[in-house]
Amino acid sequence: MGYAYNIPAGHNGPKLLVDYVYKLADEKQELLPTIDLWLPTRRAERAIRQAFIDKFGASLLPRIRSMGLGEGQEEHLYLDQESPIDQVSDLDRLMYVARQVKMFKPQWQASQCFEQAEYLLKVKDRLTTYQVKDEDLQSLVPESYAEHWQNNLKFLEIVRFFYPQWLENQQKTDAATKLNQLLEQQITYYQQQPEQKVVAAGFADTIPQAMALLKQIYTMPNGAILLPGYYKTETTLTAAHPQYALHQLIAKVGIDTSCIKELAPSSARAALWQKALLPAEQTLEWQQLHVPADALENLTYVKLDDTEKEAEALALMMRETLEVSGKTAALVTNQRSLAHKVSALLKSKYGVEVNDSAGKALQVWPLGQYISLILDVIETKARPLSLVKLIQHPYTLCQFNVVKPLFVSLLRGLYPGEGLEAVDTKIKQAYQSLKPEKQSEEALMLWQNIQDIFTPLIDIEKTCHLPQFVEQIKEVFTALTEDQELEELLGQEDGESFMLLLAKWQQSTADLGAQPLSFFVDYLKILLEKTAVREKGTLHPRLFIWGPLEARFQHADRIIIAGLNEGNWPRKVVPEGWISGHMSETLGLPVSEMFTGLNAHDFYMLASKSEVLMTRSVKDAGVETLPSRFLMRFVASIQANNAQLYKAFLSSGDIWLKRLAALENKVQIQAISRPQVQVPMALRMRRWSVSQVKDIMYCPYKHFAQKILRIEELDDFEQLPSAREKGTLLHLVLEAFFKKVDGFPEPFGALTERNLRQAQAHLVKLMDLALQTMPQNVAQLWQQRFLTMVPDIIQYSFEQQQKGYKPLYMEQQGHMDITQGVSLTAIADRIDIHEHEKTACIIDYKTGGVPTKEEVVLGKQPQLILEALMLNKGQLIKNTAQAYTADATQYWKLSGGKEPVKISDAFDLKKFALEDLVTEAEEGLHELAEYMMSPETTYQARADKTGCKYCAYAHLCRKSEWEFKA
Repeated sequence: MGYAYNIPAGHNGPKLLVDYVYKLADEKQELLPTIDLWLPTRRAERAIRQAFIDKFGASLLPRIRSMGLGEGQEEHLYLDQESPIDQVSDLDRLMYVARQVKMFKPQWQASQCFEQAEYLLKVKDRLTTYQVKDEDLQSLVPESYAEHWQNNLKFLEIVRFFYPQWLENQQKTDAATKLNQLLEQQITYYQQQPEQKVVAAGFADTIPQAMALLKQIYTMPNGAILLPGYYKTETTLTAAHPQYALHQLIAKVGIDTSCIKELAPSSARAALWQKALLPAEQTLEWQQLHVPADALENLTYVKLDDTEKEAEALALMMRETLEVSGKTAALVTNQRSLAHKVSALLKSKYGVEVNDSAGKALQVWPLGQYISLILDVIETKARPLSLVKLIQHPYTLCQFNVVKPLFVSLLRGLYPGEGLEAVDTKIKQAYQSLKPEKQSEEALMLWQNIQDIFTPLIDIEKTCHLPQFVEQIKEVFTALTEDQELEELLGQEDGESFMLLLAKWQQSTADLGAQPLSFFVDYLKILLEKTAVREKGTLHPRLFIWGPLEARFQHADRIIIAGLNEGNWPRKVVPEGWISGHMSETLGLPVSEMFTGLNAHDFYMLASKSEVLMTRSVKDAGVETLPSRFLMRFVASIQANNAQLYKAFLSSGDIWLKRLAALENKVQIQAISRPQVQVPMALRMRRWSVSQVKDIMYCPYKHFAQKILRIEELDDFEQLPSAREKGTLLHLVLEAFFKKVDGFPEPFGALTERNLRQAQAHLVKLMDLALQTMPQNVAQLWQQRFLTMVPDIIQYSFEQQQKGYKPLYMEQQGHMDITQGVSLTAIADRIDIHEHEKTACIIDYKTGGVPTKEEVVLGKQPQLILEALMLNKGQLIKNTAQAYTADATQYWKLSGGKEPVKISDAFDLKKFALEDLVTEAEEGLHELAEYMMSPETTYQARADKTGCKYCAYAHLCRKSEWEFKA
């Protein structure tokens, strides 16, 4: 019979293990290689190997072996001799099962197929690892379970029958089967070498075959089991308890708990956590809990507002560790996104590089991001926005870097449609507006290069085979980058990983068959997301970032447990999609609550260390969080026992909050002066349009930026026709209905009661002609809306004629001198003339919002009133013997909504007279011209609640800065 020892929580596990093994070797270094040392993971193996080196230097070591449990299927049992068993790669088997899923569910997308393939393989590995026979699974379903589970069993045939047959044909085995075989071989070996000195350490739980190996080690006279963080408890434990799995292991190995010896005394901190994590039925003991004064020493709790603040605090805690010579710190979290933020902050803010030992997805590495841009272009069939993102990347055809901004400008504006041909048409149309200079020609050359590179892949047949797709991806990637950039990309960790991934994928024996191009694009995106890449650079010697699994059997002077919220601690267990919890229990598989218990055990081991900092954020991505149940239990146990210690614990992190605040920029921000420009007289605009007058009145600075500096608002990418384009189209159609316009049929003429239907048909015909210039999907939408407007437009125009008004002037241009050399211009949408009264009604078509009557009266929206002024002065309708006077101003809102056409007067006719408003407008116009032409006048920015909200130039005047109130 062997020996059993406990490594109490809170102690330096690697040091205690090294000391024990050295003692087992009779304290002779030359005898260390005679001892076999078994560890659960490769990471623990590396930690213990380093611990031996730290103690003895580069000397002889024991034969350290690990089982690679829980670290991915490629991490299998490490033996001295090379195994003859040929193992299938993860990629091959995933591809094969995904292909079978696709055949089972042809309607599924690639992402669904691979997600379900992963689930199926996890189920298969569990069944293999726990040696569940197919007949055991089959016997569960016929009578005991619902139809849903019977359907699941049919789906599971993919891995129950087809997958094993495929492995047999390949003459290979998978990792789970291989691990069982290797463990069996090791058991046989130890049975033949009963005197061998063997130590197994750090196992809190393991798979059945590994459990058998531990049992074999324990039966050997020179065998020893070193348990991590064991303590006795009198209560029947549930699967979620931190000691449940360890107690199960002790029972299965056959260890007599009375024979377990302690390698070190238990700490007060560990005892406190043991009480805090008591089963629910024993929490009454909290009332009699004695909390030693030193139990909370160097135990700190920091609550932050959000994850961004938490990351800043964590980075500060790690950086502060370096102030103490030789001190080490480890950040442990289940939240990988938080770990990445901390790593980035340490590098950017403190110049300290700390690699996350779990690595980062290839997708977020520079090359992964670049490949994703290429895949987006392929997937979207060269949509402008995806093209822009790729072209602007510095690695893309860098010889054209100078002309890239010019080329990008050609892609702005209306969405051209799908495919390279549509984009080509758009670019060549936009190119016609460029001056024939060298840069414009080079911009066209850049596009020709892009087109040549992507045509073979985007225009590939509807289906293709994997080798063809991978080869095309390589060609596109190579063609886009120059040799120097390509060498730089492929020389990095992500470059090597990507090329290795493509090589494995292309050489795979799992034939996916002919699939749509989108299937392979989606698949490659999934692989980029799931392929973890670790940095080659040496890890920081004193700072570490671990996950709970990586932290097992590791040591650091300061432990920082981060992200202490529900869903992180314990980590949320995703329900098994194919086998229910009750079925798992029946089959002898571990239930999901057991994984919660193992996470609790990891937490217990970490939280019992001598210096522990715990952090949590109140909000994560704007969503309220709940504290971890571990933290809540600890707080409740202290609160029930000692109010003073409870308050001290909750405020223990205040020092870190103060340090964070001290690092923030606390410089008093003062409001800047309102921007104003002294524009030279020669540059001042002397020709104002009626639509510009409001800007000149209410924000001269906007007028300066727009008309004097001529800063134009950029069009968006892939934009759909906006209200502006819609308005232009409707203006054109209505103009063509009443007067001759090039490219359109003759105008309809006078409206009568008998020809209204014909008039409607003619108006619809004009709209159909105009819509031919719009994208088909937009044209269909607008056509439906326009059809609802047609009857109202014809009816209201007929009623206008019945009142004696005739629509004689469309898009009528006018010009009028004011004073100080300033003139006013206008283009009136429509002017209806009353020949008998010699009056006119000025109409403004609106497809968007309509100014309020109050805004018109107050002069905030002066356009129609100014047009009336010009008409009264004879400067809007010229070259006629008859003078007309404006007697009405109207807005025609053309929306096509619930009220397709709405006509409203520009102001309240009962309260105000147009003649009076025109007179006021004329006086104000003269005053404005004199003011703006005065040499002393500056073009100042002014604030307007409504105007600034939609102003395209608001960012230029920095309104928020000069309106700032400290």
